[in-house]
Amino acid sequence: MNNHGDTIMTHNRTFLAAVLTGLAALTLAASRPALAEEAQMYFAATNAPLGSLSAEGSSETGVYLRWDGLNSNLPASIAQFRIDRDGTELVTIDAMTIASTAEIEALYSGLDQRRRKLEMMRWLNEQAMQDVTLPFDYVDAGNFAMALETRLVTDPFWATFASRIDFNVARARHRGYLDTGVGPGTYE
Repeated sequence: MNNHGDTIMTHNRTFLAAVLTGLAALTLAASRPALAEEAQMYFAATNAPLGSLSAEGSSETGVYLRWDGLNSNLPASIAQFRIDRDGTELVTIDAMTIASTAEIEALYSGLDQRRRKLEMMRWLNEQAMQDVTLPFDYVDAGNFAMALETRLVTDPFWATFASRIDFNVARARHRGYLDTGVGPGTYE
């Protein structure tokens, strides 16, 4: 097999190991009978370019980690998520809060995030035209992060589905982490 095929096989095994390890950890955490139904969660990892679909950032890769409750609800007993790679803690993330306006702005900064930001701005503008209850009429670069934070706080249903479409929304909801370390590993 050529080197390209070996790389794909290694990536697939790494991805599978990350998913299985994550599922095992989440299964153990949710194995108490009282939480079994409420705590069904998923944990997934994939190695992909850092840049959106644009050319910027496409030469560098990172591991995109994502998790959430299957019904988007987390048990009240989960206060934080601790992400480990190969047994070493990468980050601990508060499970019950969302990112601040400044943190959201930082997630969408840089040329490699331009397409994601423009798409989210378009989406928020479409919703602002249809929903008069939203506290904003128009979204531009100046109020983008505030509008997204508002939407995440006021509409959990929207936030759940938006986080499955846009990885930065998952990160803003504290349901995603981008590992730009040394490459794929075993995550839990």
